[in-house]
Amino acid sequence: MADSANDKADWDAAAPFRWATWPVASMLAFVALVHGAWWLFGDTVVHYGNLADSDGYARLLRVERLIETGDWLDSSLPGANAPYGGSLHWTRLFDVMLIALALPLMPLLGVKAALYWSGAMISPLLHLGTAATLAWAAMPLIGRAATLVAGGLTATQFGVLGYATIGHADHHMLLGLIAVAAFGFAVAVAARRSRRRRAQPDASAWVVRWPRSGAAG
Repeated sequence: MADSANDKADWDAAAPFRWATWPVASMLAFVALVHGAWWLFGDTVVHYGNLADSDGYARLLRVERLIETGDWLDSSLPGANAPYGGSLHWTRLFDVMLIALALPLMPLLGVKAALYWSGAMISPLLHLGTAATLAWAAMPLIGRAATLVAGGLTATQFGVLGYATIGHADHHMLLGLIAVAAFGFAVAVAARRSRRRRAQPDASAWVVRWPRSGAAG
């Protein structure tokens, strides 16, 4: 009996870990399946070696220039707006992510090809991160099962897929991930405060009960 009780306790203690593995993995697999189906049957961009829009090319040129110069504060693009050159107002966070994703590919493909594939794949990867973050963020509001459905349904929203599909080398999905994470932390703080208020004893109830207890005595 003791062993079975201990086994049950261990199983209950592992419940959060189990929730964070198989169900979430299944939800992410669904999102990845949608992206894979789009790549195979709907893509008309990467199939021809292109990117979705001009912002992606400008971003990769900016990252390539950063690799060449090592100047993190230089946001200029000498080849833009010829013969005067131009500059971009973007920050470096997304650039760092592109470089990190491209680094393992550079020895095999070279800098330009590695950056291209990094830019082509980064938005679907960020979408996976956003779906997982949404599943965490909404759990205090709608529960575990519903929050997994919500994360998976992001792969059926054309407003999301318009920025998340392969070939989008831009920062839109990163902004979505940051926004969902900020929402999740706000919900977590509110939920924690609510639990603390429920756990605290009601002082007014003691004030009301004290005279009654004295009178009864």
